[in-house]
Amino acid sequence: MPTDRKKAIDYDGLTKDFVTSFFPSFIQISNPALYAAVDWSVPPVFLEQELYNMMKGRYWMKGKKKLTDKLARLRLLNGNDHYVLVHVEFQHRPEDDFGKRMFTYFVLAFLKHDAHAFTAIAFFTGAAPKKSQLAYGLDIFGTKVNYKFISLVAVEQDEARLIRSRNPVALGILAVKYAYETEKMPEKRLFYKRKLFEIAASKGIKRPELVKLLIFVRDFVNLPPNLENKFLTETLDSSTSKIEEMIISTGTKKMFEVWYERAHGFSPKKEIAKMKREREAAKKREDAAAEREAAAIREAAAAAIREAAAAAAIREAAAAAAIREAAAAAEREATAIQEKENTIYVLYSNGVSIPLIATSMGVSEDFVAQVVSKKK
Repeated sequence: MPTDRKKAIDYDGLTKDFVTSFFPSFIQISNPALYAAVDWSVPPVFLEQELYNMMKGRYWMKGKKKLTDKLARLRLLNGNDHYVLVHVEFQHRPEDDFGKRMFTYFVLAFLKHDAHAFTAIAFFTGAAPKKSQLAYGLDIFGTKVNYKFISLVAVEQDEARLIRSRNPVALGILAVKYAYETEKMPEKRLFYKRKLFEIAASKGIKRPELVKLLIFVRDFVNLPPNLENKFLTETLDSSTSKIEEMIISTGTKKMFEVWYERAHGFSPKKEIAKMKREREAAKKREDAAAEREAAAIREAAAAAIREAAAAAAIREAAAAAAIREAAAAAEREATAIQEKENTIYVLYSNGVSIPLIATSMGVSEDFVAQVVSKKK
C-alpha cells in the first residue's frame, strides 16, 4: 500500500493501535447493538496474552506471527462479561481460508468462554474481500456449520456518510479508504490528506482524541518525501503554502514544531512521546496482569497437587488401619481357638468323655477327637 517504498510503514500495528485507542468508538461504528449493550463506565480489558496463547503456532506469515488481533473483555449493562475479537486484515488480498481462520477463533473462544458471550469483527483495510471469505461453512453427511462474522470493509464504506459522522473512527476509516483508492496517485492522495485534516479540525473532537486521530491519518495516508514536505508546510502554517519542494533539516523540523504548537495549542512530538509513555505503562500493566494470572494458575495447580497428595495420604492411612484391624481380628480368632482347644484337652485329661465335652463346648465330636489326637 505505501507509495514511498523506501519508508516501511507498519500498517498492521498502526491500525491495531488506532482500534485500541478508539475501541468504544470502533465498536459503536461496527456493531451498534453491542455498543448499546455495554457498560462503558467499566474500561475494556485487553487480553493480548490470552489471545497469543490461543493462537500460538497456528498462523504465520513471512516467518513471524501475525499480531493484528485484539481480544477484549467488556462488561455488559446486565453485569455479564462479553468477549470481542477484532481482526485487522491489511493484506492486499485476504487469504482464501480467511473464513476458516475466523471460525477457528470462534471454536477456541467456545472452548475458553461461553460461545454466547463472544463477538468477532473483521476490519479490512485493503481490497474488498470475496463474499465467500466472509463466512465459513461445512456440510459433511448431514453435519452442517454455517458461521458468519461481522465485517467492516473500509473501501466499501459510503464517503458522504463517513464525513457526516461525529464518530472519530469514521474519519480513520475514511483515511484507510482514501489511502487504498489513491495507492498509485500521490497528488490525489495529497489532496485527500489535506481534506482529512480539514474535516478533523471541523468536528470539534477533543484534543487528546484529535491528536491520536491526526497522527493515524498522517502515518497511514503516506506520501513521497517531497509531497509529505509540501503537506507539512501547508498544514502547519498557511503562510508557507507557496513554499515549493524543500529538504527538511533538523532546524526546519524544530521551526515547524514551534509553528504547529502556536497554531494548534499542542506539540505533536510531545504528544507522541506522551502516548509512547502511556503505551509502555499500559504494556507493563498488561504484563503484570498476565503474570498475576499465571501465578494464580500456578498456585491453583500447586493447591490441587497438595490436595491430591493429602487425599492419597488419607487413603493410604485408612488402608493401613484396615490391614492392621484385619490382622488383629485374625490374631484374636486364633487365640480364641487355641484357648478352646486347651480347655477340651484339659477336660479330656480329667476323664470327661468326648460326647460330653462336645455337648458342653458346643462343638462336634469329630472336632473334639481331632483336638485330643493333636494334643497327645
